Amino acid sequence: MVSGIFLSILFLSLILPSLNAVTSRKDALISFIYDCKAELGFKNTPTTSESTLEATFQALYILKAYNRLGEIDSAPIIEFVNNCRNEDHGYGNTIGSNSTIFATYYALWITNLFDVVLDNDTDDWIAMLYNETSGFSAQINASGSLYATYFGLEALYINSTNLSQFNLSTWLLGRQNTDSSSDNYGGFATDGNNSNLWATWAAMGSIDRLNISGGFLIEPLVSWINQSQNLNIYEDSYGAFGSKPSENDYSLLHTYAAIYSLQKLGETYLSRINLDAALNWILDLQNKDGGFRVSSPDADSTLSAIYYAFCALDLAGERGRLLNDVPWEYKFQMPLWLWILIGVAIAITAIILIKKYYMY
Repeated sequence: MVSGIFLSILFLSLILPSLNAVTSRKDALISFIYDCKAELGFKNTPTTSESTLEATFQALYILKAYNRLGEIDSAPIIEFVNNCRNEDHGYGNTIGSNSTIFATYYALWITNLFDVVLDNDTDDWIAMLYNETSGFSAQINASGSLYATYFGLEALYINSTNLSQFNLSTWLLGRQNTDSSSDNYGGFATDGNNSNLWATWAAMGSIDRLNISGGFLIEPLVSWINQSQNLNIYEDSYGAFGSKPSENDYSLLHTYAAIYSLQKLGETYLSRINLDAALNWILDLQNKDGGFRVSSPDADSTLSAIYYAFCALDLAGERGRLLNDVPWEYKFQMPLWLWILIGVAIAITAIILIKKYYMY
């Protein structure tokens, strides 16, 4: 009897820690993504009323990376994409909204993902946005920008369009600030002067897509990006990036853009920033609902923030950090040896009590 009690207690001491396993960061964020699923497409938050092509693209991108697409019914997704198509053959981000190059890219990516073939009219619409001296514009009759140019090239690439017909090398390289006396020196901007990380992200993505080798200043670019990181360990935003060295607008989007730009230059350039601090800051943005916020501690989770957090970790080769337990759930912290010691103590106490009972 005594031995049975002891063995039972010992067995419980061995299994109790495992009964308190917590959720991984990955499972928490995937759960949030599913909470954003609508009848057609995905929404940016569970409480948002309208699906968007952007949120749908971002959700599918992450689910694809985790081999979870088999859980998704593609028919409602394709129906939503088709409903966002306009008469001009471009796509709006929501049903009934005006066509933009951004939404059109998302639509093409999604249809390509599910092997849906579109007609060539959309390619023609994208080509209408091109101007050799100003890149691509976001909409018809709008000014060109680096941001729209990146999405225009990516959209055409998805459709297997020959990108060599677009003479953009000179224009793209001319977007870098080469004035060594300027605070913007090394960064990229559509006007070539007011550099910011989003424009630099778009420029580096476009240069990479067009396979442009050289022709821009690498060291000034890397130095400019590095100076945009907050390295003040006494601030909550330690490790994050602002839009440029002179700004304190630290956010997830700028941090992602910095990691992306450096990764496009080559893996070794990532080692020249405090990458660990940046990634730890990103992980701290995960809320208890599993989603991520863009910056401030009291901000709500969005699917968009999940996408940029995931991509930043993935680009840095640190996606595995999402397999760690979420920090807001706790399991028993007592070591196994202490559980065994408690079990032995309880068993000894039981033996003493049993002997005392039978002896008296």
